[in-house]
Amino acid sequence: MVFSYMPNAPELEGTTLRDLAAKRGRSKGEVLMEILLEQNLKVGYLAEPPSSDAVWTQLGRDFMELLARDDYMVCSDITPAGNMPHPRCFGAFPRFLGRLRREVGNLSLEAMIHRMTDRPARRFGLTRRGRVEKGWFADLVVFDEARVNDTATYREPKQFPTGIPHVLVNGAIAVDNERCTGVYAGQAVP
Repeated sequence: MVFSYMPNAPELEGTTLRDLAAKRGRSKGEVLMEILLEQNLKVGYLAEPPSSDAVWTQLGRDFMELLARDDYMVCSDITPAGNMPHPRCFGAFPRFLGRLRREVGNLSLEAMIHRMTDRPARRFGLTRRGRVEKGWFADLVVFDEARVNDTATYREPKQFPTGIPHVLVNGAIAVDNERCTGVYAGQAVP
């Protein structure tokens, strides 16, 4: 466990539970309870990344094998809170479209996009989303399939992906020439 968000103790963000327990001379369970109490439950965490390249490679294969199933889709439930969020907060979809699709290659680009757009919209009952159709919300991502990739790491998580020159959210340009415009046109999805 790596602490990713502690608004009352940001100096602890990026610290592992194991290291903090050793520093405090207490068990991991005791330190976790102390931290939760000290922080009034305002704590974010993520799992430590694998230390082996072989494990990383196998995880990528496993993700893509699961995604090849008709009932699977790509999603991200990660929030950018804190100084050390999970790197997929800044690159979950580019990682699948880029690195994993190119390395494992068991799905077409069209199938990948379907698992990121229409399938989740249908599964969660989101109306007028997930497709490019007249009268629907214009949430569009323009990307270069040869260049799209995540760049965020566990040490430097707040890194934007590459190969995505333009993003429109509800028809407004949110990313122009790979730079955020500061336009926030998103809205809560009912």
